[in-house]
Amino acid sequence: MTVKEIATKLSIMPEELERESLKIYLEHRLRHLESEIFKIGLKHNIKDIFEMEKLIQEGKIHEDKSWEDFFALDDLETERKKVEGLLQEVL
Repeated sequence: MTVKEIATKLSIMPEELERESLKIYLEHRLRHLESEIFKIGLKHNIKDIFEMEKLIQEGKIHEDKSWEDFFALDDLETERKKVEGLLQEVL
């Protein structure tokens, strides 16, 4: 089934259906990313990558045990910023 067919059955414009669908997808994606960021934050008792980097430099978090989380957190935060930007464009 196509967007046009569904929009017709719902009596809305296809563009509205596409916009709302993108909005819902991006919101869902953002919640997932924030959940993953939160899990890493809880694990290391941090709020963001900058705090994690500071604690690593201070020796309060051992780099050898946390490097995977550090890079995962960096990727997640980058993706979150991208999704937030896209969400603003859709709104």
